Amino acid sequence: TRQTRSSFSASRGRRRGRAAEGTASGLRATKASIETLGEQAMGVRISSTGTAVVTDTSITTAGNGAHALHSDENAAFVTVSGGLWKTTGDRANGFDGANRALASISGTHIETSGFNSAGVDLRAGSLKLSDTDILTHGNQAFGIVAMGGDFPGRVPSVDTTRTHIVTEGRAANGADARAGGRISLNDTDILTSGQFANGLSAWNASIVANGTTVKTTGVAAYGADVSEGGSLTLQGGSIESEHAAALR
Repeated sequence: TRQTRSSFSASRGRRRGRAAEGTASGLRATKASIETLGEQAMGVRISSTGTAVVTDTSITTAGNGAHALHSDENAAFVTVSGGLWKTTGDRANGFDGANRALASISGTHIETSGFNSAGVDLRAGSLKLSDTDILTHGNQAFGIVAMGGDFPGRVPSVDTTRTHIVTEGRAANGADARAGGRISLNDTDILTSGQFANGLSAWNASIVANGTTVKTTGVAAYGADVSEGGSLTLQGGSIESEHAAALR
């Protein structure tokens, strides 16, 4: 499927905006506008060794489980550059899923509004973020989460460079690695304002931060929380918490 300077819409029930499905399937969207309305009405879905190239494309979804872009565990390459993504609804992530090859997002604005609606939620494979803005408004809506365990032997790894992360909800951690997940933050800044919203959280997982600035302003929100055998490596940068310890 190839689209240039186009608009798509889907409504009334469970509808996807654009999909790449089946062996060696491919999707390309350039300067497009994708809008969906309804439960699990994802903007873009890539599955079964499919590939996607999304350039300067806006994606707007409204509905629970309506991710802006969902990549199934067998998806191949996913490349995103530019564009504005907005989701409204519970468990409606910006980027959601897993992949077998490499996914990359560059120069994209990702905004979510809803409970447990992360900016990025990766469960397997590798994702590179650069020059990207992530803003979440809901409770437990993490900026970035890399969570292992769903696909044994396949570790989720998120690498960010010059990325800006802001979360505004209760327990909405900025960068959250758990169950073996890995997050690398390079020249990135994180700001959280909600109660219990830690800047960094590593639960039986690892986070490496190089030249990264982390600040939390909410009650009982730690700058970084490491637990259950997790690890945190800091090189340069700063961590600040207004109402709790900077490191725990």
